[in-house]
Amino acid sequence: MRELRVDPKTVRKFMRAATADELLVRGPTGRGGVLDAHADYLARRWDEGCTGAHVLHAELAAQGVHVSKRTVRRFVHRMREHGTPSPRSLAPKPREVAKLILTHPDALAEPDQALLKDLTSRCPDLGTVRTLVQDFAEMLVNRLGSEKLEGWLNSAKTSGIPEMRGFAESLRRDLDAVRNGLTLTWNSGAVEGHVNRIKMLKRQMFGRAGHRLLRHRVLLA
Repeated sequence: MRELRVDPKTVRKFMRAATADELLVRGPTGRGGVLDAHADYLARRWDEGCTGAHVLHAELAAQGVHVSKRTVRRFVHRMREHGTPSPRSLAPKPREVAKLILTHPDALAEPDQALLKDLTSRCPDLGTVRTLVQDFAEMLVNRLGSEKLEGWLNSAKTSGIPEMRGFAESLRRDLDAVRNGLTLTWNSGAVEGHVNRIKMLKRQMFGRAGHRLLRHRVLLA
């Protein structure tokens, strides 16, 4: 890093690459190409006999994809050089993985269940996160905070996942309130609802409503 005067993150990217192909395909920044998200579609159209760059560009433009004709021509050139590729599935985005983990298992479609199973088998850390999330959801739904909260906090702390450890530490800062919230049937939901309604009324009047008018609307709304 000192000799080349480059960013430490860039050096780590190169050091952690298993093969040179990873760097050649995705580049040292790790960013994918413009057409990566549409690789399956382009490969399918190629298999159907559509090999014209101008036609493929027009179809992408009709779908709202902003890409230059030169980029599509380079894609077609690579297709002709290396033969017809088979459609490839891209790695899911972090937000998509988070949605799979946070969704109730019974509400997941079979493809999503298979994808989540594959991801957790490939990455043990994701399996740990999934287990912690499921245990916390069970504790939340069944109000088992007095019985299981302390054990869950210890598991999160020793999980080796920085985000889960940070979340557990934040819960410990107000442990009594968190335990009561996960145990007792009472909550501040009704109060928060009224506060949100009052804020909505104030926004409707652009924050210029006086106390008398606001009180009148709150009581009659």
